[in-house]
Parts: sequence; C-alpha cells; structure tokens
Amino acid sequence: MIHQRLYEIQEQTLANISREQKRLETVLTIRDILSAIDYSAEVLPVNNKEKLIRFLDSLKKKPLTGNEIKVLEEIISDKTEVN
Repeated sequence: MIHQRLYEIQEQTLANISREQKRLETVLTIRDILSAIDYSAEVLPVNNKEKLIRFLDSLKKKPLTGNEIKVLEEIISDKTEVN
C-alpha cells in the first residue's frame, strides 16, 4: 500500500515538474518576444487581448501557442484585477 502511494506521489510530482517546466519555457518565450519591442515607439495593447495576440504574433513571426495565449490571459486578468 505505501509503495503504491509513494509511486502515485512520484508520478504526480513528475507530471507537475513537466507542466511547470513547459510553463517556464512559455514565460521565457514571451519575455523574449517582449524584449524586441521598442517601447518608445510602440504602445503595447494590454487592454485588448485580441490586439495583443496579433501584435505578439507579428513580432514572433508566427502564431502564439495555446500555452503562450494562456499566460497572456493570466497576465491580462491580473492587470484588470489590480485596476
């Protein structure tokens, strides 16, 4: 019984590590995309999800992934909760 439960905990932990590693890679990708912006010449449309996604798509030169969009949605929702 205890060995089975330890195995289940191990598998769950490994799955969490994998998921969090992918999330970290996504965050780093978005950070890299944002670093290409000249903020003195561009206004980041943070209040409009669709415009923000299109803008970042164009900087990335290909569509954002589903994970990238989820992180952006999280950032946008955090921003609206603060305001």
